[in-house]
Amino acid sequence: MGTNPYRTYDFGMDDQHDASDAQRFCDLFAGEVRAEMARRRISGRELARRLDENPQWAAMRVNGSIALDTRDIARFATAIGMSPSELLRRVAEEAERGAPALD
Repeated sequence: MGTNPYRTYDFGMDDQHDASDAQRFCDLFAGEVRAEMARRRISGRELARRLDENPQWAAMRVNGSIALDTRDIARFATAIGMSPSELLRRVAEEAERGAPALD
């Protein structure tokens, strides 16, 4: 049998799992943003400028001090020169290496 192309990942969306799953998603997302920033040589100040936010606001989200919300996903993806779907695909690939899949 082939793999299910519609797999979903458990990031704490039900009562069985705790907030650590949601935190793992935020950590993976922030890590992928940092990795892409490094690949493209985008500084924290430049990221903040592209987001039209102050550097502290951007840094706290990129380093995981403050969890990203759904509105941030598109903003951060665009700011680092990616589509939201591409950035989320990379996060999903990282999650697949360690997070349990729901079939």
